[in-house]
Amino acid sequence: MSKELKTKSEVALVSVILPVYNGEQYLKESVESILNQTYRKIELIIINDCSSDNSDEIIKSFEDERINYHKNLENLNLIQTLNKGISISKGKYIVRIDQDDIALPERIEKQVLYMETNPECVVCGSYIQLIKKDILTDEIVKYYSNNDDIKFALLFHSPFAHPAVIIRAGILHENTVSYNNLYTHAEDYQLWTKLSTYGKFHNIPDVLTHYRIHNEQTSSLHKDFQEKQINIIRYEYFKSILTAFSTKEAEIILNHSSYFNTNETFFILNKFMKNSILTGNAKLRYVNSRIKNSFIETNSSSLKILFYFLCSTYYWKNNFTLRQTVVLIIKSIMINYKKTIKIK
Repeated sequence: MSKELKTKSEVALVSVILPVYNGEQYLKESVESILNQTYRKIELIIINDCSSDNSDEIIKSFEDERINYHKNLENLNLIQTLNKGISISKGKYIVRIDQDDIALPERIEKQVLYMETNPECVVCGSYIQLIKKDILTDEIVKYYSNNDDIKFALLFHSPFAHPAVIIRAGILHENTVSYNNLYTHAEDYQLWTKLSTYGKFHNIPDVLTHYRIHNEQTSSLHKDFQEKQINIIRYEYFKSILTAFSTKEAEIILNHSSYFNTNETFFILNKFMKNSILTGNAKLRYVNSRIKNSFIETNSSSLKILFYFLCSTYYWKNNFTLRQTVVLIIKSIMINYKKTIKIK
């Protein structure tokens, strides 16, 4: 363990929550990756959710007093199993890992150091490197590191890799925040929207977890249902930040039949830029000049046109950031979500 970390703290206990369901194929490697961490003061909470394979035998093969093994009497599914892990955890921090992923040796040490140094941070993730067909690829998934950028990304998708995060446990316990059963297959995304109001977010710009891609993942097995859940979460999150507007202004944004002209667009942008989720220079950097010149000043039609353009290949090639475009596409995104989840 680094001397820097020892001087920052008396070494906080970290609770690692590992839910298991028929995970025999990769479970041993996942458990070993946690037990071999350079950060030693951990409790590894393994909860077996009525597996029918050899998961139980694999877990019992480990002789390490830091393992806290629980077996559910009935299949609770992932969300209730995760909440059970949170309820029995004793650590200052909660770390997530899945049964098929691998934590690099210094992952917990680096994340704890960041959390101890930045007490305003409530969730900290990292980059991930992908494993495909049991081979570690060169593909690295990078996430925003800056709090403002992460919270803008939250308007569109989960800004963290779930099995790569560390969470400040006290925020969960003190505010009775947990995974919500109503958002099956998107429970992590919904949790981030809740935790966004309690403090700052961060992703360490370094690969700390190897993330396995395979056909048995939720994103593969329940893709359509997961997308519907994500749309509902997005819609609720959008509604929550519309409190910065008056009722009439919010209706303008939410009304799919309305069209903005140039003055109305800038009026809405200005109001949104005063929202509390924006801080400091993010307000000044918000609208890219190319977007302003190409669209706002020359096109007074629906922002839906802009949304479709920004989602095209051209958008990604020109490296527009979420921060620069988010307020420009609120209206069209709300239109799409209304159609998807049939909100009138």
